[in-house]
Amino acid sequence: MLFCMVVFLDLTVCRFVAVIHFAGLKAVGESMARPFRYFDNNLIGSITLYQVMARYNCKKLVFWFSAIVYGQPRIIPCVEDFELKAMNPYG
Repeated sequence: MLFCMVVFLDLTVCRFVAVIHFAGLKAVGESMARPFRYFDNNLIGSITLYQVMARYNCKKLVFWFSAIVYGQPRIIPCVEDFELKAMNPYG
């Protein structure tokens, strides 16, 4: 079950200096069974977030993600410039 909290703010009176993004779906097995749900939530949802950030001139983003985007790297720990080798729709 997915839990989500929606907060409605008047962005004309609030000023955000940064966003921490860690709201993606993350179950690997489900991502294989329902790839379009993951595409819609994780990719399209992120694009929407970036558009809102741009509209309100918020230019700082901390993007929290799983190292699964690197597949099975030969060297641990992973660093950001590793080659991307996702092995499933979640990655």
